[in-house]
Amino acid sequence: MCRIQNVYRGVFWISAADKALATNSFRKIAVELGIVGAEQAIDDNVMLGLVKKSLEDWQERWLLIFDNYDSPTQFDDIQEFFSDGTSILLLHIEQ
Repeated sequence: MCRIQNVYRGVFWISAADKALATNSFRKIAVELGIVGAEQAIDDNVMLGLVKKSLEDWQERWLLIFDNYDSPTQFDDIQEFFSDGTSILLLHIEQ
């Protein structure tokens, strides 16, 4: 974990089992980053846009990890959560 901390300013875990959980994960990121207006945004797209814009403005590298993306056919619009300049890791582990 120390190596990751030296490489990335922020590493964020997104619960990607479905769209609602991913949206909730982004709301938590908004709170953690102190993004004004994102937590109170009624429209999910506005909130997502504020979080992605905030991260894109960082000069340092950051990483989004989408965990539990087990049913791509049920969450086929996951690309809405991706951002320009993002390092993205999708995790799907079969048991």
